[in-house]
Amino acid sequence: LIIYGLVIPQNMINQAKENINQNQLSEALLIVNNLIARQPNNNNAINTKVEIAQQYFDQDSYEESITIINDILNSPPPNEAALDLKYKIALKHYEIGQYPLAKSIFNEIQEYKDSSQQILNCNYQLALDFLEKNDFESAIEILQESTTYPEAQSLLLETQYKYGQQLCDDNQNDKGINV
Repeated sequence: LIIYGLVIPQNMINQAKENINQNQLSEALLIVNNLIARQPNNNNAINTKVEIAQQYFDQDSYEESITIINDILNSPPPNEAALDLKYKIALKHYEIGQYPLAKSIFNEIQEYKDSSQQILNCNYQLALDFLEKNDFESAIEILQESTTYPEAQSLLLETQYKYGQQLCDDNQNDKGINV
């Protein structure tokens, strides 16, 4: 029992870390998942799994990283390092202009750090993208979700005015008056 309880799990962690150092991430993940299946509350194994997700993140393999993070977060108790990495992934998607994906991830972790504010930032950027395409209706719809974001509210009023003008100019007066 002592060997199974202490030595073998530590050997598995050591092997996983060696695989991580050799960039054999999928092999490391198999070892860690095997250990977690036997010992779900093994913090060393969970932290090693977070380390694997971090390596994928550092290699710009965000999908692999988010899959691992979601797996960790779906198993109680919540892991702070996993939440933080998921937040970083959402920020990275925001930075490269993938606003819908960033918003989706921030929605999953709304209570973490300033994720709620980041959702508003995503909405604002998405609205600007819609306006670039003259998609006034989509821009208005998303800006209406951001009632606590002052810049979004002023953009909403401006967009509603422009859309109303456009509808009136296109002889859709009834619709333009209601915007």
